[in-house]
Amino acid sequence: MKPAEELRLRYARGERDFQQLELLKPDIGGGKLEYANLTGADLSGANLRKGFLRGIRLEGANLSQTNLEMANLEMATLVDANLTGANLRNARLSPVESELRANLKGADLSNAILSSACLYDANLANTILVGTDLSQTDAQKADFSSCVITQANFNIADLREADFSNCQITDTNFSGADLREANFTNTILERVNFNGANLKEATMYYSRLTDVTLVDADFSDVDLEYTELEGVNLTDANLNSEIVYNADPKIPIDAGELLTRYAKGERNFVRIRFTGQSLFEADLSEINLFEADLGAVDFRGANLSYANLKGVKMVMSNFSCADLSYANLRGAKLLGSDLSYADLSYASLTGADLTGADLTRADLIYADATEAVLSGAKFEGAECRGFATENAILVVSNFKGAKNWHCGIGAFFLNTILEDGYVVCGPDWSE
Repeated sequence: MKPAEELRLRYARGERDFQQLELLKPDIGGGKLEYANLTGADLSGANLRKGFLRGIRLEGANLSQTNLEMANLEMATLVDANLTGANLRNARLSPVESELRANLKGADLSNAILSSACLYDANLANTILVGTDLSQTDAQKADFSSCVITQANFNIADLREADFSNCQITDTNFSGADLREANFTNTILERVNFNGANLKEATMYYSRLTDVTLVDADFSDVDLEYTELEGVNLTDANLNSEIVYNADPKIPIDAGELLTRYAKGERNFVRIRFTGQSLFEADLSEINLFEADLGAVDFRGANLSYANLKGVKMVMSNFSCADLSYANLRGAKLLGSDLSYADLSYASLTGADLTGADLTRADLIYADATEAVLSGAKFEGAECRGFATENAILVVSNFKGAKNWHCGIGAFFLNTILEDGYVVCGPDWSE
């Protein structure tokens, strides 16, 4: 009996647990495996076309090159599944106005075909979308947060209210897509095509757009607060409506007032909005700037040891030669900041975003960057003894010449330069 036939028979007899099952290119086209547990199974190259797979568990399964065209995957769990090269054209993953949501969190969808698939409100957070075809998909309200998106195709996709926050998006096509009220907060967009797209009332707070084209796009009422635009083509784009800058309820404080109050013994400056520019060589050790909005500040040579900078928002700030030892930078936004020669020993950078940051020759001894975004960051010549990078995002990161660095488990590589100059093209994860 062929393995596929045996699987069908066991399922028909009531068996549902098929964990770690290995089948060589099984043909189960049109078959029913509703609520089956295939966690960790190897179904690479399988034919599951038009399969009724509602509620199926495929966590960590190998579905590379699998044919899932027109399959019913409502409520399916595909967390950390390998779907590279899979065909999900017209697959039903998350039907509109239903609770039957598919969970693809952390899945690898490199070169997968999802054109015309239904992904309404689906969870695709932390997925790998390299060369993925999502054209004409219905992905309203879908969660694409913290994804690595390169050379993907979202042409004419319905992405209303979709979440693309904390993503790195390069060489990707959104032409003709409906992105009304989509969220691109804290996202890096390079060489992205939005020609003819509708981005009305989208949010691009704290994002960076480089060489992006918006020809004939509707770019009205877009929130561009603290957004960097370089080489953006807005030919014939609709900018008739006033660009929205959200009101900022935080208390404004300039450099003089902050230093004066600090000198008098005050340390608590929670959620302030800093309106100054330079705190050059300032002594601010143990200051509490929790969730402060600091913009772009000159902290060169400043003493911020033991400071609480958790959740602060900064763009293109200069911390060169600053003392940040033992500082709490958990969840901080440090996009494009200069941390060269800075002392970050024993600092907590868990979940921080250091996209594009310069950490050349920084002291990172026993600093913790677990789950941090380090995409495009430079670590050349940095001292990395005990530097924790478990589950960190290392897309286009440069560790050439870094000293004593050992990559943490679960870190994601894509065109990452290691300390010896070797390039990990990826996508890949450290083990």
